Amino acid sequence: MELGTVYSTEMGITLLSEIDRYTLEDALIELFFNLLIGDTYETVPMGIYEISEANRSIRCLEIKAYDYMLRFDKAFKNKVSSGTAYDLLSLACEECKVELAHTQEEIESWNKGKILLGIYGENDIETWRDIIYYVAQVLGCFATINRFGKLELRKYGNTSVLDIPDTQR
Repeated sequence: MELGTVYSTEMGITLLSEIDRYTLEDALIELFFNLLIGDTYETVPMGIYEISEANRSIRCLEIKAYDYMLRFDKAFKNKVSSGTAYDLLSLACEECKVELAHTQEEIESWNKGKILLGIYGENDIETWRDIIYYVAQVLGCFATINRFGKLELRKYGNTSVLDIPDTQR
């Protein structure tokens, strides 16, 4: 996991089924894992995926699906030139129809969460995913889609594991 990276997950499954692959256009897959604890089952969500491919072979249907991160591959088109981390993330989520997993207060409590970020006219930003990448990099975290289909920024630990003195830098 690198600083600022924006991770997407892929789900692949092959089903022995007579389902017509064309009926799966724009379909979602919600995966759950049921864990037996004592006498009861606990349901654990494993993610929400959008089907991108469905290929038929004799009696099997092979499905490839991706989480909502691919929605952020939508063209950016310079809709904004500055904003706080929360402002930019909220706008990206609104434009790409993905819910943000964090509140404004939560993001503003992070180091550099309240500073104003600017986007220069001459930049290499092509998609909303690029915006998320740069915001995550400034905040010292990485971005992913959580098990509930929301954009989540995950921070690295903030406890120092090694102190390098000035003379060694």
